[in-house]
Amino acid sequence: MNPEPKHELFGELRSMLAKPRKDEPWAKALLELLSQAKQNLGQEYEASWLPYLHAAQDALPQPLCTVSSLDELERACTLAPSARFVLDVSFTKIGAEKAKAIANSPRHSLIGLHLNWTQIGADGAQALAQSPHLSGLTNLSLSGNQIGDDGAQALPDSPHLSQLTRLYLNYNQIGDDGAQAIANSPLSSGLKHLNLQNNQIGDEGAKALANSPHLSGLTSLDLYANPIGDEGAKALASSPHLSGLASLYLADDRIGADAAQALAQSPYLCESIREQWKR
Repeated sequence: MNPEPKHELFGELRSMLAKPRKDEPWAKALLELLSQAKQNLGQEYEASWLPYLHAAQDALPQPLCTVSSLDELERACTLAPSARFVLDVSFTKIGAEKAKAIANSPRHSLIGLHLNWTQIGADGAQALAQSPHLSGLTNLSLSGNQIGDDGAQALPDSPHLSQLTRLYLNYNQIGDDGAQAIANSPLSSGLKHLNLQNNQIGDEGAKALANSPHLSGLTSLDLYANPIGDEGAKALASSPHLSGLASLYLADDRIGADAAQALAQSPYLCESIREQWKR
């Protein structure tokens, strides 16, 4: 590790890093301390504090904290460039152009991006998919953006989003083509949680998801409020690729007795899922 910086503020930094509980208030306090040190120390901050923080990054939670604007992200990344962050600007109606600005920001510090109900549309989703700056993302949430099949197809095709473990695309007017794109992409193989609730996915989309070896790592699949009927439900029940699911959500108003029985007696689905379908 680099020599410890010589300044009274450094004692506060060392004390904060030693604390066992590191939550959001702790992270905000840490950033304030770093801001104060940068303002007071100038070049010494760059020369000694940043190398020390980099060497001590194992003591930082990942993500360090959630920020709510690009300006706040830029500030946080300047103060702690070795840390990772979540950017959450949900419900702010940023539109496609600001989504493109996020995609084009040359920061590599995001591991989570939440743009729920922000009106980014398919254009915004495609811009995110094309961004090499988002290659560290493990959690992407784009609920309620009407990205449609075009946006849904761009995401699994992106080599920059191969680290994703959580993908939330509910309320997006995604149909069978979008579901098939996700199912057919080898880049979906890292996904653990996939939320496609309240879309327009029918039996063909459900069958594509069920037959995909790329989705064998899923532990949660949410297909609630999609027009999936008996054929789709039976495909899900008979899929060996979904044996790792701990939760599977389907609307039951389109699923008949035979399909419900297939789900309840599935040799692949876990007991808690099977119990939901016993009638």
